[in-house]
Amino acid sequence: MFILNYYIFINNNEDNKLPLPRETLAEYVRRDLTALGMSQAELAQRAGMHLQSVGAH
Repeated sequence: MFILNYYIFINNNEDNKLPLPRETLAEYVRRDLTALGMSQAELAQRAGMHLQSVGAH
């Protein structure tokens, strides 16, 4: 569910970029969050998920 929510959120962003070759999902998400100026907490809130579900421990 997280990946689907993230995919929908990111694809609504005009600056969407595809993952780089050999880039992990975690690296891709981190790179996109940095480009958007978002924290993991903000992503979790916008996706309607618990913070720990997006990897912030």
